[in-house]
Amino acid sequence: MNRSPVCRYTPVVNELWRHEARRCGPAALVTPPAVVVSAALLTTPAGGGARTFVAVWLPAALLPLVAGVFAAGVVSREVMRELQCTFATAYPVTVRRRLLLLVAAVGVAAVILAVTIAAHGGPEARTVALSTAVSAAASSLLLMGVGAYAAAGRSEGRGGPASAFAMTAWLAKLLVLDRIPLPPAAVAAVSAAAGLWLVARASTKAGGEAI
Repeated sequence: MNRSPVCRYTPVVNELWRHEARRCGPAALVTPPAVVVSAALLTTPAGGGARTFVAVWLPAALLPLVAGVFAAGVVSREVMRELQCTFATAYPVTVRRRLLLLVAAVGVAAVILAVTIAAHGGPEARTVALSTAVSAAASSLLLMGVGAYAAAGRSEGRGGPASAFAMTAWLAKLLVLDRIPLPPAAVAAVSAAAGLWLVARASTKAGGEAI
C-alpha cells in the first residue's frame, strides 16, 4: 500500500528539528524552563516578601539573561559555517530555525512562570501572572536578539564576548530601563518588536550576507 506524501514527509521534518535541537545543545533548551521550575520549587518554603521575590521577581529577571546568553551560544556554536553555506538551505534559515527552538523554550518557561504565580496567589494574582509572563517573554526576546546579533559574524566558538554584551544589556535593563516609569504594555511591545528585528538581522549577518 502506498503511503501518502504527508506521511513520508513528516519523519523528515521531525528528524530535521531533532537535528537542529542537537545543534542548539540540550542546555540551551532545558535551562530556561529549569530556571522557572527551580524558582517555583523554592517558593513553597519561602514566606511573605521572600515568596514574592522568589516566585515573581527572580525568575522574571533571570529568564531574559538566560535567553540572551544562550542565543549568543546558539549562533556562535556552529564550527563548520563554510560547509553550511554550501547546503541547499541558506545558512540564515538554519540559524532562524535554531533560534526558534530557543524561543519555544523561553515560551514554555513563560507559561510555567504564569501558572506558578497564579497558583500561589488569589484571583488578583492572575493579572499579575499574565503581565509578568508577557514582560519576561518580551524582555527575553529582546536579549536574545542582542546576544544573537553580537555573536553573528564572529569566529567559530567565540561566543564569550557576545555573552558578555548580552549580560551588559541585561544589567542596563535592570538598573536603568526598569527604573523609568513607562507603560508595561508599550515596553513589552517595543522589546518584542526590537528582539524580532535583531534576530532576523543576526541570522542574515551570520550567513555573511549584507544587512
